[in-house]
Amino acid sequence: MNQARVQAGQPPLVLDEALSQAAQTHILAMLRHGDLSHQLGGESSLSERLTQNGVHFSRAAENIALDYSPEHAQQSLMASDEHRRNLLDSSFNAVGIAVVWDRCQVYVVQDFARQVPRYEASQAEELIARKVALIRTQTRLPQLRLVKDPNPSQACTGRNASSISNAHYVLSYSNAEPEAIPPTAATLIGNRQMKDVSIGACYARTEKNPSGAYFVTMMFY
Repeated sequence: MNQARVQAGQPPLVLDEALSQAAQTHILAMLRHGDLSHQLGGESSLSERLTQNGVHFSRAAENIALDYSPEHAQQSLMASDEHRRNLLDSSFNAVGIAVVWDRCQVYVVQDFARQVPRYEASQAEELIARKVALIRTQTRLPQLRLVKDPNPSQACTGRNASSISNAHYVLSYSNAEPEAIPPTAATLIGNRQMKDVSIGACYARTEKNPSGAYFVTMMFY
């Protein structure tokens, strides 16, 4: 797999124990059901399975195969456009692999993920502040003064930020990588009328983000 990625100009993947455990759990479920599927009846989704195994990620994908050898299974996956895209996707940085023999056939599961670090709220806010400073530098504007405001952290818990702030603009977003600032925020950061900014971030798992996400509120003054 990594030989193919290097030949395609992509970075190699790290073999991850938690991802491999998730792949192993799924492969055993397929054996019990005698079926080849990404999600069996009554089974959790891929995202839920990875989360249950402690994987923190921003995106994921899965390849499965049933073949007469691991080597041929890999060749077949590389020959499939959809599976090849997963194998060579530059955004993935880790993989979990499970291989199980059953009556002269081999089941193969490859779970891919972009694993991302977990940050404390203050660390996430610092990362965002650095990105804000970088954008101001790139747009040749004076740096925004970073002000402390309790409202952003309160807004992270679900309160309506616009109703508890005297800021000119209030922007909220969620992302698995807090420093991945959306275009709307970049536009406000690059607004020369803005002088100050306050940043609040909190981490939470939700139904929409089962693996967890950073909920960020930025207030511009």
